Amino acid sequence: MEPETAHEGMIESPASPEWNDEGLQFGVCEKCHDDVTEFYAESLHYTQNGQVNSMISYTHEGILAEGTNAITKGWELDCNECHAECGGCHVSRPKVQEGGLLSAHQFEKVPPMEKTCVGCHSTRNGGEFIGNVGPAADTHYYDYDMVCTDCHPKSNFHGTGDLPENMHVKEDLPTCISANCHADTLSEEKGIEMHLAHEDPDLLSCSVCHSQEAHGCSDCHVSYKDEKQNSVLPSSKVIDVFKIAKNPNPTELHPNKFITVRHMPMVRDSLEGMGYPELDNFDKISSWKESPTHNTQLYTPQAADCNSCHGVEKVFLTEEDILPTDSKASLEYVVTEIPEAIEAKK
Repeated sequence: MEPETAHEGMIESPASPEWNDEGLQFGVCEKCHDDVTEFYAESLHYTQNGQVNSMISYTHEGILAEGTNAITKGWELDCNECHAECGGCHVSRPKVQEGGLLSAHQFEKVPPMEKTCVGCHSTRNGGEFIGNVGPAADTHYYDYDMVCTDCHPKSNFHGTGDLPENMHVKEDLPTCISANCHADTLSEEKGIEMHLAHEDPDLLSCSVCHSQEAHGCSDCHVSYKDEKQNSVLPSSKVIDVFKIAKNPNPTELHPNKFITVRHMPMVRDSLEGMGYPELDNFDKISSWKESPTHNTQLYTPQAADCNSCHGVEKVFLTEEDILPTDSKASLEYVVTEIPEAIEAKK
């Protein structure tokens, strides 16, 4: 029997949310798991709020609600595939990976990371974490068999009831220095010389010393081809580098003065093929952004000794690293004063 015949009359996606008089309902899942679905409608995985806000910030408010433009059509064809429902993590592979059951018709309480999380987050964070992108897999994955949910609480996926602007400003994001991880790593009792030498805990992000090069790219262009597909011209320039940058806007969630960054794919005319010849606010958004490190190593070249970083201009983001196609806001991340080399103790 053909699959189409065998599944005739069945609901294609029982977990798909629908609106009714009681609001947004998450299909059969909600009947048993209402404690999870209660906040899911305002989660980033469901709303794609981070991606939506990114598009708006480059263009203008309402860009995706205009209905007839190529950007709106292209969004529905491609970007909207990241819109996750319950089954997209717990039953099947993501739609962007063309679906397919994870384990026959079994439900996976903890989704298998390589088939679900990495399926969507494959080119940067997820790919770097398992070693598909970059020099080596993250030590937490390779040496300790850790998965996403060992660091990220369920609320990072299911939501908290407060819709964050993007994934970088979630108040429940995991940190290296937490009660269950490296809480005492900066203490005198621990006695790590490099940590004690940098007395200000907000001076350096952990990634400055413990991350590898970050995968980035530039010059990406997208066109609306037809009603069935977009046309994506891959980035003509891959930028895989390790760069320490200045944090132009320290916050309570991201307090460090020095951070690691990666290059973003957008250029001024990235959406020209969709009828948007120039992004309105391109110069207000940095082409270099903080990299949420998922390629951690205990030992790295830049942290081999003091003068592997101090006095070494190439590990810092300087004006020479800013491409002609980069935005003006990128200059805010440039380190203008390279820390001086440390004289050897006599």
